[in-house]
Amino acid sequence: MIPAPVRSLSRLAVAQMLVGALGTLLIGLFAGLHQGASFGAGAALMLGNMVALAWGWWRVITQKTIAWTVLIIVIKYAVLLSTIYFLARAPWFNVALAGFGVTSFVLAALLWAITSKEFEVKKEI
Repeated sequence: MIPAPVRSLSRLAVAQMLVGALGTLLIGLFAGLHQGASFGAGAALMLGNMVALAWGWWRVITQKTIAWTVLIIVIKYAVLLSTIYFLARAPWFNVALAGFGVTSFVLAALLWAITSKEFEVKKEI
C-alpha cells in the first residue's frame, strides 16, 4: 500500500503537470516556441524533483535501506544542477521563464490545496 504522504505528493504532481502544461501552452502561443519550451523545462524539472522526493519518502517510510535513499537524493541534485547548466548554455533557453516554470509549483500547490480541501469537505458529508 502506498503511504498517505506519497499519495498526497502524487496528486500534487498531477497538479504540477496541469499547471506546467497550461503555462507552456499559453507562453508558447503568445510569446513563442522557445519561451514556452523554457517554461516547460523549468516546470518539468520541478516535476522530476517532486517525483524523486515522493520515491525517497516512500523508501524511508517503508524502511528500506537508507543508503539507497541518500544515493538517490544526491544523484537527484547532481542531475538537476547538470540539467540547469546544460540548458542555460543553449541559445534558445530563457532563464527567467525557466525560473517561472520552477515557481509554477506554487500555483500547483495552491490548486492542490484547494482541491484537497474540497475533497475533504465532500468526504465528511
